[in-house]
Parts: sequence; C-alpha cells; structure tokens
Amino acid sequence: MSGAGVVAGILLLGAGTTAMKVAGPVLSRRARRLPAGLVAAGTILPTGLLSALVAVDLAGPPLDAARLGGAAVAGLAVVARVPFLGVVLGGTATAAMIRLLGG
Repeated sequence: MSGAGVVAGILLLGAGTTAMKVAGPVLSRRARRLPAGLVAAGTILPTGLLSALVAVDLAGPPLDAARLGGAAVAGLAVVARVPFLGVVLGGTATAAMIRLLGG
C-alpha cells in the first residue's frame, strides 16, 4: 500500500470515529435504556479482548525472551501499583536489556 493510501485510510478512520462519537449522544436521547447485563458486558469485554490480544502476541510463533521478560516486569509493576509510565518504561527497558545481552 502506498503512503498516500495509508494517509487516506487513517483520515477515513478518523472521520468515521468522530462521526460515531457525535452520533452516540444524539441517538441515545431517542433510544431506550440498555439492559444492565449488556452494560456490564460492555464494560468487561474490552479488558478481555485486550488480554487475549496480548496473550496471542506473547505466545506467537517466534517465541521471544525479550517480549516475555518485558511483559513479566510490566505485569509485576501493575501488581505493585506502579504508575502507568513506570509500567511502560520498566517493561520497555527490560526488553531492551534482554535484547542487548543477546536474549
């Protein structure tokens, strides 16, 4: 795909996202309320999907020690309630060090 095609695709996705964000409040005034179970599923579903994406990426065919180490350090930082920037920097630094040392 050419550079112009990528830019056009990004602009189109941005316009579509903006249109959906604007349409949400406008249409929700006329719509009836969603069932509580559906609202609960809507709040939990993104977390599950993101977790599955991370698991598939980490356990993909080229098993990479640096990726696994970085994810482990980031996971431990989350459990330790480190701020988000510390989680990202810790995982990134760990992966970089493992790659630098030849892992």
